[in-house]
Amino acid sequence: MSTIWDFVFDSEWRQRADIENLKQQAGAVRMRLARTAAHTEERVERLEQEVSELTLLSRALIAVLQKQGGVKPEALQEAMRSIAGQDVLDDQAKQREEAEAKKQPRPLARRPRRLD
Repeated sequence: MSTIWDFVFDSEWRQRADIENLKQQAGAVRMRLARTAAHTEERVERLEQEVSELTLLSRALIAVLQKQGGVKPEALQEAMRSIAGQDVLDDQAKQREEAEAKKQPRPLARRPRRLD
């Protein structure tokens, strides 16, 4: 609440204090964003490494199975298509369930009874 004294006395000091306070807050936000960006970058690098390792493992397993005569490339491709198709169907079913759940009205909260 402003008073007459707020207008009489110099408010530049308060303005400078507000500016300095905002500068400090902006610096804190910048530091937090930098940490978040670094964390995200590290996570992406870890995930890329994991994908690379899994790709190598998959290729090695396929090569071993082919050498042993346990799998034919055509059979492997068919199995991959089948699994990918099932994943799509599962995702669609999950999306339908979520859409239905959103459509259903929420039950009203009951007020607790007063014990007199």
